[in-house]
Amino acid sequence: DFRYIKASPFMEYIADENGTLSIETIHTAQWKPMLSSNLGGLNDYPSWTKCTSKNTSDSTKALMIKNPRANMDEIDLYILRDNEITIRKLGDKYPIDAKNIPHRYSVELLELAPQEEVHIISKLVNMHDSTEGEWEIFSRKSFIEFTMLESLWWGVFIGIYIALFFYATPILIATKDKILSLFFSFYIISSIGYQFSVNGVLHSLGVYGHTINVLTLFFNVLFSIFTILVILRFLR
Repeated sequence: DFRYIKASPFMEYIADENGTLSIETIHTAQWKPMLSSNLGGLNDYPSWTKCTSKNTSDSTKALMIKNPRANMDEIDLYILRDNEITIRKLGDKYPIDAKNIPHRYSVELLELAPQEEVHIISKLVNMHDSTEGEWEIFSRKSFIEFTMLESLWWGVFIGIYIALFFYATPILIATKDKILSLFFSFYIISSIGYQFSVNGVLHSLGVYGHTINVLTLFFNVLFSIFTILVILRFLR
């Protein structure tokens, strides 16, 4: 009957400030309880997290684990089963087609055999925003429902912006103020661009690595500038 849970109350973490730890040496480090899923902002060093999941039933279970921050730079995921380690590369640094599940979030499928226990260790780096250490765990069905609702939300979001643009266009034309029209057009474009870049939509379309960080900064600055310019020009 499992559907969804946040793993943070059951997770531990390490702030690897010297950047010296690896999956081979991580067992020697001093783990701490993860009291907050926010592991700090603009860190140039990695953070490590770990948790354990066990299938207590007599049938195979499929779980979907997801990091709730769409614009994480790097998530090196290590799944430990007995003496076997499976490595997955998630985050915006890596191309979307290199992932098992192409999604704007960092998502991975875990299949647990009856009574099987797995350990989930993650190395996380996010140099342009806060580091999110949380793993959200979904059943396969609840994750599909979540994805469908997200698609609906993005459709509504884009629809509102398009409707706003076409509603405002006749008014702007009537004012005969070409500068205000230009400012407003760039405001709409930069707003959509910023939302797409910071929420992983551009990543899901194939943009990754340093490029997506540059685009996020570019649209953020552009959006801030044209918000101010539209307000000042409108008041004038």
